Amino acid sequence: MSRLERLKHLPILSVFLRKRYERRFATARGMNLFRGVFPDFKGALASVPQTKPVGYDIPETAGMYQERLTKVVDSDYPPMFWLRGILAPGMRVFDFGGHVGIAYHAYSRYFPFPEGLTWTVCDVPSVTKAGEAMAAERGLTGLRFANDWRVVTGADVLVSFGALQYLEAPVLEAMLATWTEKPRHIVLNKLPVHESRAFVTLQNMSAAFCPYRIFRRKDLIAAVESQGYELVDAWTSDESAYIPFPQGMSIARYSGFYFRRKAAS
Repeated sequence: MSRLERLKHLPILSVFLRKRYERRFATARGMNLFRGVFPDFKGALASVPQTKPVGYDIPETAGMYQERLTKVVDSDYPPMFWLRGILAPGMRVFDFGGHVGIAYHAYSRYFPFPEGLTWTVCDVPSVTKAGEAMAAERGLTGLRFANDWRVVTGADVLVSFGALQYLEAPVLEAMLATWTEKPRHIVLNKLPVHESRAFVTLQNMSAAFCPYRIFRRKDLIAAVESQGYELVDAWTSDESAYIPFPQGMSIARYSGFYFRRKAAS
Protein backbone atom coordinates (compact mmCIF):
# COMPACT_ATOMS: atom_id res chain seq x y z
CA MET A 1 0.00 0.00 0.00
CA SER A 2 1.39 3.40 -0.99
CA ARG A 3 1.86 6.25 1.49
CA LEU A 4 -1.06 8.11 -0.10
CA GLU A 5 -3.29 5.07 0.25
CA ARG A 6 -2.37 4.78 3.93
CA LEU A 7 -3.10 8.46 4.47
CA LYS A 8 -6.57 8.02 3.01
CA HIS A 9 -7.47 6.01 6.10
CA LEU A 10 -6.96 9.06 8.32
CA PRO A 11 -10.47 10.50 8.83
CA ILE A 12 -9.67 14.22 8.45
CA LEU A 13 -7.39 13.74 5.49
CA SER A 14 -9.83 11.34 3.88
CA VAL A 15 -12.59 13.96 4.01
CA PHE A 16 -10.24 16.56 2.51
CA LEU A 17 -9.17 14.23 -0.33
CA ARG A 18 -12.75 13.30 -1.13
CA LYS A 19 -13.86 16.93 -1.30
CA ARG A 20 -10.89 17.88 -3.46
CA TYR A 21 -11.59 15.03 -5.86
CA GLU A 22 -15.29 15.93 -5.93
CA ARG A 23 -14.44 19.48 -7.07
CA ARG A 24 -12.13 18.15 -9.74
CA PHE A 25 -14.63 15.56 -10.90
CA ALA A 26 -17.43 18.14 -11.21
CA THR A 27 -15.56 20.46 -13.53
CA ALA A 28 -12.70 18.60 -15.27
CA ARG A 29 -12.55 18.46 -19.05
CA GLY A 30 -10.25 16.64 -21.40
CA MET A 31 -9.90 13.64 -19.10
CA ASN A 32 -11.78 10.50 -18.13
CA LEU A 33 -12.76 10.40 -14.43
CA PHE A 34 -14.92 8.13 -12.29
CA ARG A 35 -16.56 8.69 -8.92
CA GLY A 36 -18.64 6.60 -6.56
CA VAL A 37 -20.11 3.12 -6.26
CA PHE A 38 -23.89 2.77 -6.67
CA PRO A 39 -26.30 -0.17 -6.85
CA ASP A 40 -27.98 1.09 -10.02
CA PHE A 41 -28.23 3.89 -12.58
CA LYS A 42 -30.83 5.71 -10.51
CA GLY A 43 -28.39 6.05 -7.62
CA ALA A 44 -25.64 7.31 -9.90
CA LEU A 45 -27.93 9.87 -11.55
CA ALA A 46 -29.02 11.19 -8.16
CA SER A 47 -25.41 12.16 -7.43
CA VAL A 48 -24.67 13.98 -10.71
CA PRO A 49 -23.13 17.47 -10.26
CA GLN A 50 -25.05 20.32 -11.87
CA THR A 51 -22.10 21.40 -13.98
CA LYS A 52 -22.52 19.46 -17.25
CA PRO A 53 -25.15 17.65 -19.31
CA VAL A 54 -26.09 14.07 -18.50
CA GLY A 55 -26.01 11.28 -21.06
CA TYR A 56 -24.25 10.36 -24.27
CA ASP A 57 -26.73 11.65 -26.86
CA ILE A 58 -25.41 15.20 -27.16
CA PRO A 59 -23.81 16.97 -30.16
CA GLU A 60 -20.31 16.93 -28.64
CA THR A 61 -20.09 13.13 -28.64
CA ALA A 62 -20.18 12.89 -32.44
CA GLY A 63 -16.78 14.58 -32.62
CA MET A 64 -15.11 12.26 -30.12
CA TYR A 65 -12.52 9.61 -31.03
CA GLN A 66 -11.60 11.21 -34.36
CA GLU A 67 -8.01 10.02 -33.98
CA ARG A 68 -9.30 6.43 -33.87
CA LEU A 69 -10.65 6.58 -37.42
CA THR A 70 -7.25 6.02 -38.99
CA LYS A 71 -5.30 4.02 -36.42
CA VAL A 72 -5.77 1.31 -33.85
CA VAL A 73 -4.50 0.98 -30.27
CA ASP A 74 -3.15 -2.07 -28.47
CA SER A 75 -6.58 -3.23 -27.31
CA ASP A 76 -7.79 -3.40 -30.93
CA TYR A 77 -5.43 -6.18 -31.94
CA PRO A 78 -7.29 -9.14 -30.32
CA PRO A 79 -10.61 -8.22 -32.04
CA MET A 80 -8.78 -7.63 -35.32
CA PHE A 81 -7.10 -11.02 -35.03
CA TRP A 82 -10.39 -12.85 -34.59
CA LEU A 83 -12.36 -10.80 -37.11
CA ARG A 84 -9.78 -11.33 -39.81
CA GLY A 85 -10.35 -15.07 -39.52
CA ILE A 86 -14.12 -14.84 -39.09
CA LEU A 87 -15.24 -12.43 -41.80
CA ALA A 88 -16.23 -13.92 -45.15
CA PRO A 89 -17.85 -12.58 -48.35
CA GLY A 90 -21.44 -11.45 -47.88
CA MET A 91 -21.35 -11.53 -44.09
CA ARG A 92 -23.37 -9.11 -41.97
CA VAL A 93 -21.71 -7.42 -38.98
CA PHE A 94 -23.77 -5.69 -36.32
CA ASP A 95 -21.69 -3.16 -34.38
CA PHE A 96 -23.55 -2.14 -31.24
CA GLY A 97 -22.36 1.25 -29.98
CA GLY A 98 -19.90 1.63 -32.83
CA HIS A 99 -20.05 5.46 -32.87
CA VAL A 100 -19.48 6.79 -36.42
CA GLY A 101 -18.13 3.43 -37.56
CA ILE A 102 -14.76 3.75 -35.87
CA ALA A 103 -13.90 0.04 -36.06
CA TYR A 104 -15.03 -0.17 -39.68
CA HIS A 105 -12.90 2.79 -40.74
CA ALA A 106 -9.82 1.84 -38.73
CA TYR A 107 -9.78 -1.93 -39.17
CA SER A 108 -10.29 -1.74 -42.94
CA ARG A 109 -6.95 0.06 -43.18
CA TYR A 110 -5.18 -2.95 -41.68
CA PHE A 111 -6.81 -5.82 -43.56
CA PRO A 112 -9.22 -5.90 -46.52
CA PHE A 113 -12.85 -6.58 -45.78
CA PRO A 114 -14.41 -9.41 -47.83
CA GLU A 115 -16.54 -8.60 -50.86
CA GLY A 116 -20.16 -7.87 -50.08
CA LEU A 117 -19.64 -7.36 -46.36
CA THR A 118 -22.21 -5.11 -44.69
CA TRP A 119 -21.39 -3.44 -41.37
CA THR A 120 -24.31 -1.88 -39.49
CA VAL A 121 -23.59 0.44 -36.57
CA CYS A 122 -26.20 1.06 -33.89
CA ASP A 123 -25.74 4.19 -31.78
CA VAL A 124 -27.52 7.32 -30.58
CA PRO A 125 -28.98 9.71 -33.22
CA SER A 126 -26.48 12.53 -32.63
CA VAL A 127 -23.65 10.12 -33.49
CA THR A 128 -25.19 8.10 -36.33
CA LYS A 129 -26.14 11.30 -38.16
CA ALA A 130 -22.46 12.24 -38.30
CA GLY A 131 -21.53 8.67 -39.25
CA GLU A 132 -23.98 8.61 -42.14
CA ALA A 133 -22.62 11.89 -43.47
CA MET A 134 -19.06 10.59 -43.26
CA ALA A 135 -19.95 7.32 -44.99
CA ALA A 136 -21.76 9.15 -47.79
CA GLU A 137 -18.82 11.50 -48.27
CA ARG A 138 -16.44 8.54 -48.59
CA GLY A 139 -18.78 6.47 -50.75
CA LEU A 140 -18.97 3.60 -48.26
CA THR A 141 -22.08 1.68 -49.26
CA GLY A 142 -21.24 -1.23 -46.97
CA LEU A 143 -21.38 0.90 -43.81
CA ARG A 144 -24.89 1.48 -42.49
CA PHE A 145 -26.47 2.94 -39.37
CA ALA A 146 -29.41 2.36 -37.04
CA ASN A 147 -30.67 3.83 -33.76
CA ASP A 148 -32.49 0.75 -32.46
CA TRP A 149 -31.10 -2.77 -32.33
CA ARG A 150 -34.59 -4.19 -32.84
CA VAL A 151 -34.63 -3.13 -36.50
CA VAL A 152 -31.54 -5.24 -37.24
CA THR A 153 -31.94 -8.97 -37.83
CA GLY A 154 -29.82 -11.72 -39.25
CA ALA A 155 -26.32 -10.61 -38.23
CA ASP A 156 -23.54 -13.16 -38.65
CA VAL A 157 -21.19 -11.33 -36.28
CA LEU A 158 -22.06 -9.17 -33.27
CA VAL A 159 -19.37 -6.79 -32.06
CA SER A 160 -19.46 -4.21 -29.29
CA PHE A 161 -16.41 -2.27 -28.24
CA GLY A 162 -16.82 -0.14 -25.11
CA ALA A 163 -20.55 0.52 -25.29
CA LEU A 164 -22.42 -1.97 -23.09
CA GLN A 165 -21.31 -0.25 -19.88
CA TYR A 166 -23.40 2.83 -20.74
CA LEU A 167 -26.70 0.96 -20.80
CA GLU A 168 -29.01 0.50 -17.84
CA ALA A 169 -30.86 -2.44 -19.37
CA PRO A 170 -29.07 -5.73 -20.13
CA VAL A 171 -29.23 -5.11 -23.89
CA LEU A 172 -26.77 -7.84 -24.86
CA GLU A 173 -28.91 -10.47 -23.15
CA ALA A 174 -32.08 -8.98 -24.70
CA MET A 175 -30.64 -9.09 -28.21
CA LEU A 176 -29.54 -12.71 -27.94
CA ALA A 177 -32.81 -13.79 -26.36
CA THR A 178 -34.94 -11.94 -28.94
CA TRP A 179 -33.21 -12.68 -32.24
CA THR A 180 -34.53 -15.85 -33.88
CA GLU A 181 -31.36 -16.00 -35.98
CA LYS A 182 -28.52 -15.54 -33.50
CA PRO A 183 -25.08 -14.41 -34.71
CA ARG A 184 -22.49 -17.13 -35.08
CA HIS A 185 -19.79 -14.99 -33.50
CA ILE A 186 -19.70 -12.39 -30.71
CA VAL A 187 -16.66 -10.18 -30.13
CA LEU A 188 -16.77 -7.86 -27.12
CA ASN A 189 -14.00 -5.46 -26.13
CA LYS A 190 -13.10 -2.57 -23.83
CA LEU A 191 -15.41 -3.63 -21.01
CA PRO A 192 -14.85 -2.72 -17.34
CA VAL A 193 -15.01 -6.08 -15.61
CA HIS A 194 -14.57 -6.67 -11.88
CA GLU A 195 -13.65 -10.11 -10.62
CA SER A 196 -16.12 -10.24 -7.74
CA ARG A 197 -18.63 -7.37 -7.88
CA ALA A 198 -21.13 -5.75 -10.23
CA PHE A 199 -22.03 -2.12 -9.60
CA VAL A 200 -22.52 1.28 -11.22
CA THR A 201 -20.17 4.24 -11.01
CA LEU A 202 -20.44 7.76 -12.45
CA GLN A 203 -18.22 8.87 -15.30
CA ASN A 204 -17.06 12.36 -16.22
CA MET A 205 -16.43 11.83 -19.93
CA SER A 206 -15.38 15.48 -20.39
CA ALA A 207 -18.48 16.65 -22.28
CA ALA A 208 -21.05 15.08 -19.96
CA PHE A 209 -21.70 12.78 -17.00
CA CYS A 210 -22.83 9.21 -17.57
CA PRO A 211 -23.79 6.34 -15.28
CA TYR A 212 -21.28 3.60 -16.04
CA ARG A 213 -21.80 -0.10 -15.41
CA ILE A 214 -19.06 -2.34 -14.01
CA PHE A 215 -19.66 -6.00 -14.86
CA ARG A 216 -18.87 -9.02 -12.72
CA ARG A 217 -16.82 -11.39 -14.87
CA LYS A 218 -18.64 -14.64 -14.18
CA ASP A 219 -22.06 -13.01 -14.64
CA LEU A 220 -21.15 -11.55 -18.03
CA ILE A 221 -19.73 -14.81 -19.33
CA ALA A 222 -22.65 -16.85 -17.97
CA ALA A 223 -25.20 -14.53 -19.60
CA VAL A 224 -23.74 -15.15 -23.06
CA GLU A 225 -23.11 -18.85 -22.53
CA SER A 226 -26.73 -19.32 -21.45
CA GLN A 227 -27.78 -18.29 -24.97
CA GLY A 228 -25.91 -21.18 -26.55
CA TYR A 229 -22.37 -19.81 -26.86
CA GLU A 230 -18.95 -20.96 -25.74
CA LEU A 231 -16.11 -18.71 -24.65
CA VAL A 232 -13.23 -19.13 -27.10
CA ASP A 233 -10.86 -16.39 -25.95
CA ALA A 234 -10.53 -13.61 -23.38
CA TRP A 235 -7.97 -10.83 -23.01
CA THR A 236 -7.21 -7.64 -21.13
CA SER A 237 -6.01 -4.20 -22.21
CA ASP A 238 -4.18 -1.28 -20.64
CA GLU A 239 -7.37 0.79 -20.40
CA SER A 240 -8.52 1.31 -16.84
CA ALA A 241 -11.11 2.96 -14.60
CA TYR A 242 -9.70 4.54 -11.45
CA ILE A 243 -12.37 4.89 -8.75
CA PRO A 244 -10.57 6.47 -5.78
CA PHE A 245 -13.39 6.15 -3.25
CA PRO A 246 -14.05 3.55 -1.95
CA GLN A 247 -10.92 1.51 -2.38
CA GLY A 248 -10.85 -1.82 -4.17
CA MET A 249 -13.34 -0.90 -6.88
CA SER A 250 -11.00 0.36 -9.58
CA ILE A 251 -10.59 -1.63 -12.79
CA ALA A 252 -6.89 -1.96 -13.54
CA ARG A 253 -7.34 -3.51 -16.98
CA TYR A 254 -10.40 -3.65 -19.22
CA SER A 255 -11.51 -6.97 -20.74
CA GLY A 256 -12.44 -8.46 -24.09
CA PHE A 257 -14.10 -11.73 -25.10
CA TYR A 258 -14.73 -13.85 -28.18
CA PHE A 259 -17.74 -16.19 -28.05
CA ARG A 260 -18.79 -18.68 -30.72
CA ARG A 261 -22.22 -20.24 -31.02
CA LYS A 262 -22.25 -23.92 -30.20
CA ALA A 263 -23.10 -26.34 -32.95
CA ALA A 264 -26.60 -27.76 -32.74
CA SER A 265 -26.57 -31.20 -31.15
